[in-house]
Amino acid sequence: SGTPQGARATSAGAFSPAALEASGIATWEWDAGRDALRDSAGLRPLYGLPSDASSLTLERLVAAVVPEDRDRFAAALATAVAQATPFRLEHRVALPTGSVRWLKTRVDPEADATGAASRLVATVCDETAEHEERTRLAEVATRMARITDLVPGTLYVVDLAQERNVFANRELTAQLG
Repeated sequence: SGTPQGARATSAGAFSPAALEASGIATWEWDAGRDALRDSAGLRPLYGLPSDASSLTLERLVAAVVPEDRDRFAAALATAVAQATPFRLEHRVALPTGSVRWLKTRVDPEADATGAASRLVATVCDETAEHEERTRLAEVATRMARITDLVPGTLYVVDLAQERNVFANRELTAQLG
């Protein structure tokens, strides 16, 4: 089954608020017929939005996305609505503190008879730590490449367990073409 180990789905198939909170996942559902969005308790904090009782809209979610990612996020939502096309997208939101949070959103539409989405169901999780780790590893790899390119002669690394070359410096790459 698709239920995470240790989490129990309620009779309606939705996860309990406690299970969502423990997993770090937030959800939202949009009903096209009513243009109404319903969100789990963890969504607004992820987006840096106030947890007040005001209605949350798709427009408000899109507006919370940083300008550099907003058009891509809005276009994916528009396609999901018009063509009932699912998507997964990493995007950033600016928090009231001035920091930026990386979110991964997965949207699964339910289509009506016309092929458009009658409903969007989304899960959102904080990917900030993972994104920062990938960035850090990429920076380390870049530094290592710069350092090894200064080594006179050839330098390469072989993964003996996988029986494959993992790295070759610029000198060896130039020699091998």
